[in-house]
Amino acid sequence: MSWSVVPPLEVPDRVEVPSPVKVAITRTDGGRAVGPWSGFDLQGISGPDSSVRWEDITPPDRLRLGRLLIRASGSEAVEAWALLIAALELSDAPDMADRARDRCRSLARDREDVRDEAVRRIVEEARRKRERAAAAVSAATLRVTRPHLEPVRSGGSAVPAPRPGRIPAEIEQDRAALRRIVDTEIGGLGLEIVPTAHTITAAAGTLEEVAAIGVRSDRMLAITRQRLGLAPDAPLPAGGLAIVDPGDSDDARVLMARHLVDWPEDEPSMLLPRPEGWLAVLAEPAPEPLRRWAATLPDGRAEMVWREVEQARIAARVAMLDAGGGRVPAWMVEGFAEAAAQAIVEVAPLERFGRGPAVAAIRSGRHPGWIATVPPGDRRWSAEGEARRTAHLLMSRLLESSDATVPGIVRDLSAGVEIDDAFRRWTGRSVSGWFDDAADWYLTND
Repeated sequence: MSWSVVPPLEVPDRVEVPSPVKVAITRTDGGRAVGPWSGFDLQGISGPDSSVRWEDITPPDRLRLGRLLIRASGSEAVEAWALLIAALELSDAPDMADRARDRCRSLARDREDVRDEAVRRIVEEARRKRERAAAAVSAATLRVTRPHLEPVRSGGSAVPAPRPGRIPAEIEQDRAALRRIVDTEIGGLGLEIVPTAHTITAAAGTLEEVAAIGVRSDRMLAITRQRLGLAPDAPLPAGGLAIVDPGDSDDARVLMARHLVDWPEDEPSMLLPRPEGWLAVLAEPAPEPLRRWAATLPDGRAEMVWREVEQARIAARVAMLDAGGGRVPAWMVEGFAEAAAQAIVEVAPLERFGRGPAVAAIRSGRHPGWIATVPPGDRRWSAEGEARRTAHLLMSRLLESSDATVPGIVRDLSAGVEIDDAFRRWTGRSVSGWFDDAADWYLTND
């Protein structure tokens, strides 16, 4: 009779291999992924460039790849097998979990009970966490907002912070983190993913078509960043920009709902600042604005121009958030987005439809200073809303005053200078004084 006590099993959070393994797996949607794979945890498998949830892999391949990664790790320890068994249990593959138990029986020997107890503990803890998370999400109220307009200093968006002097390996790590976010967001949508210099694009279409979206985004980022005094080709903070175009507005709304954001009415796209980078999601173009655009553009070009405009808006917002560190007021962010979109996509009818109503409102006696207090979720920030049109008008005047004015104000705001002081330095007036001057000017000019 043995008096020795078998210690509890210390199961690792992740099994990691020294060198990534390139092997094909079959996804539950019929697609294939080839890696390379560097390890697995309870959520799924991952590598330097991508990750796949266990639930998205066919059950036999979950066991096959898990076993292969355990062997490639250099130690077929019972602890690693316990993690794989728990992952198979949690991903609703009990038959595969039983087969994994059988395969590691010789390793366990007199520790089978301890192994099974460790698996049970891990599975129960993971399920409790999932239940708590699901309860929190279901209890939470979705906020109608535009996350990129929520200022950092009031507890809003986590704008990616610049890290000067990053070496290429660090830049690639940041890009891989953003890519994992994209993989998670679009699971099951069947979109093609193509990385370019500063953009990761996920959209329907051929490899070439999706790549063209990313190349266009990179070009627009360079143009808008240069206008704000930034180096156009320098790496973006964190992992850069990810653009997801699911091709369906319902899918787009679901993507944002995962972040507890309720898509505002009449909003063509959303931009979510994250520590890993910026995540932009596009909706389908609304029929009524598209019809008006079609009346001013050559046959069949309305939707193409609309998509290019939305890309330009996204690039300009990212450039402004990058330059201003999230401290630029909403009217400057949206005004710059409109002005940049009009400058980049010259045939777009933004000024044609927006400038007249904005000028008319000022001439009717409405002081433009109202725009400084419009909350991020307000419908007036929508694509054809009065706040965005007024912001476009004001930012156009600010941009035309001097090439150095807007970059200077934004740079000061990023450094923590109060907005009145920044405006006085670059325009000679406080913000309210500058609004007064703009109102006087538009009374007789358009």
